[in-house]
Formats: sequence, structure tokens, C-alpha cells
Amino acid sequence: MSVFLFRYKSKLSSFKIDALDLRKFLPREPVSTQYKNCGEGEIAVFSYGAALDKTIKILDKGFLFVQGYIPNSKLDGLVRELLSKKSANAVDFPESFCALLFYNNSFSFMSSVTAADQLFFYEGNDGFYVTNRHNLLGAVRESLTLRKESFWWMAGRTHIGDSGTYWNEISRSRPFRKYFYENGLNEVKPDYRHLFEPIPNEDLGSVMEEATTYFKNVFDQVSASKRLSLTGGKDSRGILGLLSGTDHGASLKINTTGNFFSPDVMAATKLTDSLGLSGQHSINRPKLSQTPGDYAEKIAEDLYLDFVGKSLADISKFSFSGELVTGGHEVGIKSPLNARGLEEFVKNRRFWCDDRGVLRKNEKEFLTKKYQKSLTELLSEVPVRSYDKIEGLEFRVMNRNSPSITASHIGGSQIHPFYDGKLLRLVCGMSEEAIKNHYIPYFFSSLAKEDIVSKRFADDAWPSELPGFLKKYGLVNNGRNPVPVTPYEFKNYFPAEKKFGMFSQRLELCELSASNIYSYLKDNKDFFDFLDYSTVKKILFKPSTDKTFREMYVHLGLLKSVIVHSAWEYAFSFDDFSKSKSLIEGFLDKSKLEGVKVSDKKDEISKLGDKIELYEKSIATMEEDIVNASDKKDSASFVDSVRGENKSNNNVYNGFSWEQLSSLSEGGFLKAGKDPLVIATISCNENLSVEGYLLKEGSPKQCAVIYFDGVDVQPFKSLVYSKTLKAYYRYLNIDAETGKFNIHFEKNENSEKLKDIPLVLRLWSAPFSAFVKVNIS
Repeated sequence: MSVFLFRYKSKLSSFKIDALDLRKFLPREPVSTQYKNCGEGEIAVFSYGAALDKTIKILDKGFLFVQGYIPNSKLDGLVRELLSKKSANAVDFPESFCALLFYNNSFSFMSSVTAADQLFFYEGNDGFYVTNRHNLLGAVRESLTLRKESFWWMAGRTHIGDSGTYWNEISRSRPFRKYFYENGLNEVKPDYRHLFEPIPNEDLGSVMEEATTYFKNVFDQVSASKRLSLTGGKDSRGILGLLSGTDHGASLKINTTGNFFSPDVMAATKLTDSLGLSGQHSINRPKLSQTPGDYAEKIAEDLYLDFVGKSLADISKFSFSGELVTGGHEVGIKSPLNARGLEEFVKNRRFWCDDRGVLRKNEKEFLTKKYQKSLTELLSEVPVRSYDKIEGLEFRVMNRNSPSITASHIGGSQIHPFYDGKLLRLVCGMSEEAIKNHYIPYFFSSLAKEDIVSKRFADDAWPSELPGFLKKYGLVNNGRNPVPVTPYEFKNYFPAEKKFGMFSQRLELCELSASNIYSYLKDNKDFFDFLDYSTVKKILFKPSTDKTFREMYVHLGLLKSVIVHSAWEYAFSFDDFSKSKSLIEGFLDKSKLEGVKVSDKKDEISKLGDKIELYEKSIATMEEDIVNASDKKDSASFVDSVRGENKSNNNVYNGFSWEQLSSLSEGGFLKAGKDPLVIATISCNENLSVEGYLLKEGSPKQCAVIYFDGVDVQPFKSLVYSKTLKAYYRYLNIDAETGKFNIHFEKNENSEKLKDIPLVLRLWSAPFSAFVKVNIS
């Protein structure tokens, strides 16, 4: 989006901001520039041809400047809202945007309910300034001082946890606050009450259809090509389904980060293969070699871009592609609703500011008490069930996710549907049952042109109770049934893949920086006197491959702290980029990478890269075979482990007591009762094998049928039609000793085009209770 700087002039000021040399505070030359002067207000806008760029809207007594995907049809209403001194209703403007209004010689500004486009403000002798790019304030700053409390946050939480910045004199806008200038700056808190109106489970389908139409309209108004960062989880899968289902998938560009054998890459590849998008899917593999200079270049760019001290585990970069980037940042669409009372809830946040003990006791207690006080005030009028959602909105997402989105809008544009006020309304109004069963990502995944609901995840799965929830309320969408499948797992024998997010570049950066971070902290102990150095030392010098995910983040958060402390003077003008890069390079231990001059070995590295790519693909094939085999093996080993010493007891079916059977859900078994159980969604274009276990109390005689629901032609050969079931079926023959069954279906040439057919298991005789696990091939 565009970059702007607004000034409300001081009566003592004579210069105009269009006379300032602002371009050196921009990352590159803009495509176009706008300037508007009206009385005491003036604004400069620099555009880069981004997908969501908007121009200044001229009014009879001033101007309005808006960025984001709020439609033009709502701008008149936004003007009225910004002129009002009353609280804004959070459901009236769900879109992500930021806006500034100058009217009748006064001004007001606000950012969206999720604060995805934050604003910065600063008051100096020459006037009051508002911008969406803090670098521009370098052109007008008089004197800035480092805000030490921000560094406490950066060390303990790995990002600033309030509305501050690195400097005492520069502040950030908070979610959906209206700010207006009248004898100084005034803040009007938002009205969240309408977020909490209950949404009955029976209405979920229509509510989600309405949300789908809303996002389709958002995507339709953007002509730029779209890009999605796809992982192996539920959130980005849901966005992929939404884009596919709203006819924006065909030209979608998709990228995934990792090795070919990483769980994220393997899971994401299955999704794009299913949708016929593999030709548009790029895998961003780790670079074979990087020098301290390579890292320093990236970190220097992050220094200019970031404003909340995010850990360098997440290095930000500028984007000028002109594409609309979509992603899966979210506002708590899967986290359970709260049940704790206010006092207990607030008390439970005592570790939030410093969960690894890197702060001294006094600083930790100060931050914690201040945070808990703010939290108590915020939640005083919020329903108990939504405490976590509003806390997340005000203190987590605005400091963890919003900064990267705000920063990316310099020349780029992002839309995160799960980060929209429309979705915030849904998570605050939905039932506990809908939230815990991950209904929102399920619904959006189910919109895809082909079935991506039943594909493997990366170390994740749909909740076991989701199928029952969908059936109970008639919410199975588009025929997509969430069936249990073995996920791709992170493996200890791949250091960079043993846990989620432990990428090789993050681990290498830890190794390169440990000793120099510690030395700088000790040399500047007068400023960094708030640290517990014994804990800091343990975290920094712990081998990177042994670090936990949070320890890795804290380590690289400390690296960010020392870099900001040493180089903040260079964080405004891009003329100083080489200086900041050189300073940052000094924090990285070159000796760790000595012995290889990359420039002299480009041919060797290229050949090595080709070999490694082949090896990675071979490993990925092996991992695929392993996970396919585990579907069968895990069932057998789990059954044997549960059966245990009761194997020879003839008084229980298959050697199980009924109490033991009830524990089978821990091994991925589904409980079947009187109602039919959907075990898979299949296509009929090839032969089908179904094997698994059916374990129940009582006789081992034929007790179940398997049938194909919703088709009036025979989907496979040798099936019998049941008038009762109104479907083609076959009995299951179950081994009396093991509980195992294996059934094969031969394809029928006349039904090859049938797809997305529910495969259903139904118990045929009392007692109506059993545990089932199947593998489809």
C-alpha cells in the first residue's frame, strides 16, 4: 500500500512537508507522489503500485486518506464515524484498514479492529505528525530517547507487549481506537458489545456462507494476482479452500518454506496436487551457504522495517511485487473459550511477560503488574467466555502479527481472512462446541474445488469429535467429511525438522551470534541491567539443536535487542543502510563459517545443490512410504498394547475389557454408535481397499455394514442394494481373534466419474457401540 506522512502544523512553523527530503526515508523510489495542503493540515502520500493502493479523497472542508480493503461505498460512513466523538461499533467496520481525516481544521485517525494497519504519532515543536511508516518521522524528529521498558518486553516476550515503540516519544495506535486532537491528543475506546451476541449452532452454515460472500467481494475488487504462503496446518489450508471456492484459485501463486521432506512441504504438496495447482507451487528451500554478510543484509532490512522488536526468528523484508498476499494469521479461531473468572484469568497471566526467566525479579514484577492491571480494566465489561479473544486482540495479535502485516504494506498488500473483524465476530459469538471442533477452518477448507479436508496435515489433525458435531447439526459442507489420517511428523533425525519452526537458518543464526550477544550485553550492562545473566547465558550457549522452540525465539530476541540498541540511529534514513549492515555483521561470528569462499566455489555448490535436491526428494519418498505404512502398523501395535495381559481372557471380545476399549480413542479410533459413521470420502475411478479394526463388546459375528451414501448407481462391483439404507453396501467380515477386517472393492467402469462419495460404516446389531479405525488405499 502507500506510505503517508500527515502534519497538523504548529502556529510557529513556517515550512511545508513537501519541502522536506522524505525520499531518503523510503526503501525505494515511489511510483507516484501526492501532496495536499488544507489550512493547518497537510499530507504527503508515496505510492508503489501496490494491490490495495488508494488516493487522497478530497472533501469540501478537508480530505480523507484510507489504506486497506474497506470498499469505497463505505467511505462516507467512515467520515461520519471519524467526526463523531463516540465509541465506534466493532462490527460496523470489520475490514482491515487505517484512516486519517482532516476536516474543518481538526483531525482524527484510527486503525482497524484487528490493528492490522497501525499508525504512528509524534508531537514536536513544528506540529503533530501521523504516519503509517515510522521511518518518515526521522525527517522531523527533534530528539529521541530509547524506551527501556520496550527492551524488557523484547527480552522477556520477544516483542514489545504494549503500544510503545523503541522510543519514548513515538507511539502506536491501538485496535479500533479513535484519536482526535483537541487541546492535546484524545483517545476514544471502541464498543465491543455487539461482538458477543450468540450464534446458534443451527445458524452456523448460513453465517459462514455470508462470510464467504463477504470475502469473495473483497477478493473480487482486487485485480492484482494473489499469492498464498501454504503450510501443513489448518489455517492456510482454510485460506486455500476459500480462494479455490470463490474462483480465485486458478491463477493463485503458492509458496511453502522447507526441505522437500519437511512435514509442511509434504502436506502442502498434497493439497496443491489435489487441486491441480502443483505447477503454481514453489518450494523455498534453505540456501546451501550463507555468509555473515548475507545474514547482515537481511537483518539490516528488518531493522528498518520492524517497529516492535520482534525476535529475529522472524526476519521481515520489504515487498514490491504488486501482488496481493494472503495468509493464515488469525484471531483465535481454534483456541478454546475461557471458563475462568476475571481474577483467576488475570492471575494466570503472571508468566506472560517473561516465560523463560530472563528478566530480573523487579522488572518482571513491574511488567506483570502493569499488564495485569491493564488486562483487568480491559475485560471488566467483556463476557467471561471471550476474555481470551479480547486479550489476544488487544495485547497479542497487535504486537505479534499486526506489525509484520503493517510493515509489509510498504509497496505490498496483504489480506488475512482469519484476521478480519468478520471472523472476530464469529469467534466471539460461536459456541464452545464449534470453536473446539475447529469448525471455521473446516468450513473454509471444504469450499475447495476438490477435497482437501481429508488430506494429511503436518503434525496435526482434525478434532476427533468434529465429524459427530457436523452430523449432529447438519453442517457437513460440500460433501467433505473430516476422516482420521496419519499426519506427517517432525523427526528427531532431521535437526531442522525435529520440531515445528526449527528451521536451519534460525539455528545457524543462533550459533553465529551467541558469544557476541553475551559480550555486548556485558559491555553495556548499565543499560541491560534488567537481565538475569545466569539464565541468559544458559539460553545463549545451549547448543542450537538442543534448544526448545521458545529458547530459540528468546535467543534471537536478544540478538534483536542488542542490534536495536547499537544501531537505532541508523533505522530511519536508508542512506545509512550500509552503516547498519556493517555494524550488524560485527555481531556474527565469522569464524563459524571460515574455510569456504563461496564466490570461488559456485560451480561446486551448484552441482552439490542438484545432488541434495535429488537426495531430499528420495527422503521425501521414503517418508511418504513410512507414513503410509504407519496407518496399518500403528493400528496393530496399538491394539496389542491395549489388549495386554487380557489376551487369553475368553470372557471379553478380542481380549479386551470394556474399560480398555474406552481408551482406544487415544490411538485414533472412532467410537461408533447407533448413528452411521462416515469413515472416508472417496472417488470411484480406481480400485479401493479398506482395512482396519472393529472392536466391540459381545459376539464377534457379523455386526456391521459398509456402504456408499448418496449415489443411485452401483459405485463398485459386487455390491448389494439395500432399500432400508437406500445405498449399495457390503457386510464386514471381522476376524474373531484380532478384530481386524480387510475388504476390497473393484472399480465399476460405469461409475468412474463419481467422486467425493461418503463411505459409511453402520453397526447392524446390538449393543450399538464399538471402536473403529480404518486405512484406505
